[in-house]
Amino acid sequence: MEYSIVISSTLFAIVHMGNYVDFDYGMYFYLIPLMVGAQFLIGLVLSYIRLNYGINWAIIFHGVYNAIFILPAVYFYEG
Repeated sequence: MEYSIVISSTLFAIVHMGNYVDFDYGMYFYLIPLMVGAQFLIGLVLSYIRLNYGINWAIIFHGVYNAIFILPAVYFYEG
């Protein structure tokens, strides 16, 4: 695997750790590798799509992936 893919996927995972704003990192430190690992894996998938199909498909995949998780949260939100 090329270093640039690993580095960009790692940066993707680190940047997206900001998604967990109310997470107590000190108390649940053992979950951090799982959260970073999931973001890292998506970064690898996005890199693969980008390199083989183009940036437009990677952006579309990212948008659809986000929508899969955000739309149910918005639809079922009871606040």
